[in-house]
Amino acid sequence: MRAAMISLLTGLLALSTAPASHAADAAKLALVIGNARYPDNEFVLNDVANDAQDVTEELKRDGFVVDRQSTLTADGMRQVLDRFYARIERGAVALIFFDGFAIQSNRQTYLLPVDAQIWTEPDVARDGFSLDSILAEMNTRGAAIKIALIDASRRNPFERRFRAIRRALRRRSRRAIRSCSTPPRSVRSRPAARPSTACSSPNCCARCVRRTSAPSRP
Repeated sequence: MRAAMISLLTGLLALSTAPASHAADAAKLALVIGNARYPDNEFVLNDVANDAQDVTEELKRDGFVVDRQSTLTADGMRQVLDRFYARIERGAVALIFFDGFAIQSNRQTYLLPVDAQIWTEPDVARDGFSLDSILAEMNTRGAAIKIALIDASRRNPFERRFRAIRRALRRRSRRAIRSCSTPPRSVRSRPAARPSTACSSPNCCARCVRRTSAPSRP
């Protein structure tokens, strides 16, 4: 993985803990998902496993307890997400990293399991996992800081079936930290040689990372 991505991740982690003095003592939980083998895709996403490993190692160095998973079906993603939610304690720092295919539909980003069967746009919400819903559940469970790192701005075999022009993933959240893998409105057309997951410049990172504080809970 490019050094820039590790620097970005390190900076995000520092940013996430800086405002709260108690954050250093809070639980740090991370779910890392690398979906590399989609049967509907003509090639394996060879960069995914390497990127997920690099992110896992960096998170562990920063004190996170990491659950790393790969090539998950819909049932598998549901199970690991439920397990992740169950581990979140009030005041925790919770992070999800997803590397694979995702689609934007109706102003939401959906993360795709490897067994997604998508032929029309309504299929996206049926088979995908809404990133907004994931972050909302993390908030409901009491996470004080929520971070989402998504590397999915690559052309995929699903979207071309119902949409002529590939839409870049939106970066929109008022309640979490998000980061992207490519400059805004851009899409990787082919799997990149390692290293792969990185913003292309500090300006990109400034545009695609938005930090806000989580609402206080009783």
